[in-house]
Amino acid sequence: MSDFLLSDDFYRWQADYRPAAYLLAFSGGRDSVALLDALARAALSAPLALCHVHHGWSAQADVWAEWCVAKAAEYGLPCEVVRIGMGDTQGESLEAVARTRRYEALARLLPARGVLLTAHHRDDQAESFLLAALRGSGLQGLAAMPARKAFAGGEHWRPLLGVPRAAIDAYVRRRGLAFLDDPSNDDGRFRRNALRHEVFPLLQAQGWQAEKALAQSAQWLGEALAVQEALLDGLLPDALASPLPFAPWLDTDAALQKAVLRRFVQRLGAPPPPAARLQEWLRQVREGGGQPQLRWAAWCLLFYRGQVWLVPWTDIAAPPAFARDVLWAGVGRLRVAGKCPPDTQWLLARGGMAFHAPHKTHGKTLKDAFQQAGIPALLRTRTPVLVAGGKVLWAGYLGHAQGAAGLRVEWQANADSASIRAGFFSDADRA
Repeated sequence: MSDFLLSDDFYRWQADYRPAAYLLAFSGGRDSVALLDALARAALSAPLALCHVHHGWSAQADVWAEWCVAKAAEYGLPCEVVRIGMGDTQGESLEAVARTRRYEALARLLPARGVLLTAHHRDDQAESFLLAALRGSGLQGLAAMPARKAFAGGEHWRPLLGVPRAAIDAYVRRRGLAFLDDPSNDDGRFRRNALRHEVFPLLQAQGWQAEKALAQSAQWLGEALAVQEALLDGLLPDALASPLPFAPWLDTDAALQKAVLRRFVQRLGAPPPPAARLQEWLRQVREGGGQPQLRWAAWCLLFYRGQVWLVPWTDIAAPPAFARDVLWAGVGRLRVAGKCPPDTQWLLARGGMAFHAPHKTHGKTLKDAFQQAGIPALLRTRTPVLVAGGKVLWAGYLGHAQGAAGLRVEWQANADSASIRAGFFSDADRA
């Protein structure tokens, strides 16, 4: 490891990906200060900016934010402060909620083909591996943090992941770098801190090089996970979208069924479903009957007519006033192109609404059209429609009605995720 901290891997990634911009997640702590200094001394092929996430959970948060902006200015770099609210965590881990909301904020700032940089190091990797093992995690959890992965509209790199904490400490001392010291890093109520300050010192006292060994195990499992995901991707459709034809998988091994579903869910941008509940849901699917559903976080898995649907699942607000570009809470983002009558309005679908689908010889209501298209009953009342003069001009999952061929509507079911399919429905769609 050179005095510049960054390994040759960083420069290989840079040459391979050719980023449009770099965004450094900057807490002001020792690790992120070290990475900032190393980046400032490196030959970067794209502009570098910083982002400090203000959680608001410390009385010193405002002071820290000001310090980070000033530190960035010392290097002639911009630093944007983003405030996030923790709100009601509903029994969830405070650390997990903070991490999720922090990455959501960073994703919103990252430009297309940008690279998010974080200062995770080898000891962080070892701690993450052990925490995952203690939670009984599977392969994806035990693989811990990848050094490089897709993120938002670009990638997320961890260029210090192979660097031990001791090397970063030495670099900071050698360079005489000032940094912030967050007292919460010593708070034993947080499990990661307990591992860092109590468990790992005990292992070291017994002669174990625990951080190095566990980080190495996480790397091997990361390679195994990459192989598994590549094999699963070869079994799934190239243009993966909801719903997923699942009938071919019903006679396969249960472990393979779970692996396919987890990869399907992951590629569409949802968090993994709880293992025990997924297993029970699969049992219901295999036994047949009804429309088994699995709800977790803000998502829902549905099985209907041999297909698996993955849909965002949050409370739906009242229909908004008509606009050609509208964000409807619980429904998503809707955009309209083409001519609309003066009395056009957004509504939620009801089965008895008049709807004449293009190229259909029978059926005059939304209920008929939904049944013919194989849309699960549970989704029908959560589907947006565009109505004028008492008739449906366009319906989600179905497209435009007869006589409205010039109307095009884009529905992005999860407005916060670029991974959710969104496209204009044309004459050929659902015909």
